[in-house]
Amino acid sequence: MDKTFFIILFILLGSTSVWSRDFDDIKNSAEKGNFYDQYVLSEMFLEGNEVVKDYKQSLYWMTKSADQGYARAQYNLGLFYYNGGYGVSQNFEQAVFWFKCSSEKGYAPAQFVLGQMYCEGKGLPQNYKQAISWYTKAAKQGEAKGQYGLGLMYIEAKGVPQNYKKALDLFTKAAKKGVVHAQGILGLMYMKGLGVPKNNKQAYVWFSLAAAASPKEEVIKMRDLLAKNLSSQQIVKAQECAAEIKKEIDKVAMSEMWHYFSERADEQKAAKKLLSQ
Repeated sequence: MDKTFFIILFILLGSTSVWSRDFDDIKNSAEKGNFYDQYVLSEMFLEGNEVVKDYKQSLYWMTKSADQGYARAQYNLGLFYYNGGYGVSQNFEQAVFWFKCSSEKGYAPAQFVLGQMYCEGKGLPQNYKQAISWYTKAAKQGEAKGQYGLGLMYIEAKGVPQNYKKALDLFTKAAKKGVVHAQGILGLMYMKGLGVPKNNKQAYVWFSLAAAASPKEEVIKMRDLLAKNLSSQQIVKAQECAAEIKKEIDKVAMSEMWHYFSERADEQKAAKKLLSQ
C-alpha cells in the first residue's frame, strides 16, 4: 500500500475527535446521554485506550448506545453476544436480536451477519430465503462479505437455483474488494470452467492474489499446479495482471477507510445535535 494511504489515514485520525479528545471529555458526554460518545467510551474500555481494559464497562456503555438506536453499537453488541467473552456469555439469540435491530436501520455489516445466521441456523431456525434476503440487502450496499455470502448461495443452490454466472459476478465484486475466500473460489471457477470458459491464466491470477493475502498451503498448491500448464510468458502476464488488481484492491481499501471516518464524523455531529435539542 502506498504512502498516500498512510498520509490520508494520519489526516483522518488527526481530524476525528475520537482521537483528539481526552477520556474525561468523552466520559462526561457519554454520561449526559450522547449515544456516539457512549459507543466511543465502550471502544476505549474494550481496547484499553487511555484506560484499563474493562469488558464489563465496555458492555455497559455499548448497551447504553445500542438502546438509543445507534446501529453501529447495535451491531457491535451483537458481536459481543455472538462471540462471547466480552463481559457476556455466548448467546446467539441475543446476537440475532441486536443484529436485527442494526440491520433494520440499514447497517450493511449487520445485514451480512444476520444473513449468515439464517443460513447456518444460529440463534433462529435455518431459513435460506431470509439468508438470501439479508445477503442481498448487504450486497446492494456494496458490502463485500454480503456479495460473497450471496455468491455462495447461488453456487451451492441454497434457496435459489444454482447459477454459476451470478455467483461468478458476485465473487468477482467481493474478490476485487479483497475478500480472500472469494479470490480462491474464483480461481477454482476459472480453472474448472464454472460460469465462465476455462482459463488457466485467469485462475492463476486469482490463486496468486489469494495466496499473497493468506498463504494457505492448498491455495499455493493450486497456484503452483496451474503454473505447470502455463508458459513463462503467460505467468509473467498473469503476475502483472494480479499486481494491477492488487492496486485496485488497495484503492478500494483506502476509499472504504475514508468513508468509515467520514461516517463516524457525521454520526458524532448527529449525536451532538440530538443532545442539544
